[in-house]
Amino acid sequence: MPLNKFCFRVASLCTALKKVFSASKSFSSAKMNSFRSSVWDPLELVSQMICMQTVFYTAESAALIVYSLTGFTPTLAHIFTAKALREMVVVQFIASVACGVALRYVVQRAKQCLDFSCTIHAFHLLFVIIFNHAIPTNLLWWAVQIGSIAQNGDIALVEDRTPIFCERLSWYMPV
Repeated sequence: MPLNKFCFRVASLCTALKKVFSASKSFSSAKMNSFRSSVWDPLELVSQMICMQTVFYTAESAALIVYSLTGFTPTLAHIFTAKALREMVVVQFIASVACGVALRYVVQRAKQCLDFSCTIHAFHLLFVIIFNHAIPTNLLWWAVQIGSIAQNGDIALVEDRTPIFCERLSWYMPV
């Protein structure tokens, strides 16, 4: 299944989850004081976070499965390692690309994409600490996480950087 179809299905799953949660919600949310017309919905945020975390670990697992065709034997410890193994650096950046694409469809707000990217990696850090019983001390591991966060945010913002075509003037005006 192509990646954008997968992201579309994940986004539609999150939309369905939102409809289920909002239909069963017994409290009313107050509107935020901003230009947004939507209502602040904590259940939507939680479902988006769960969805993005699922995309992250699904992409990492899929990349590990593909990498295992070369003779590499992946384990759960590879996903939650506190070291920057060569294989896992590549896998992490592949998962980061998948998350960056999925962020555009799931979050749908460019300003929140970097926040969600940081949240994904904060939860990953928490899971790594729980799995290894220690905070990662490898500087390359931290560099990979920061690079993945930046890559996620950059991929998610690509659509906002597209030029706006002005038909009357027939020239491109940067955003």
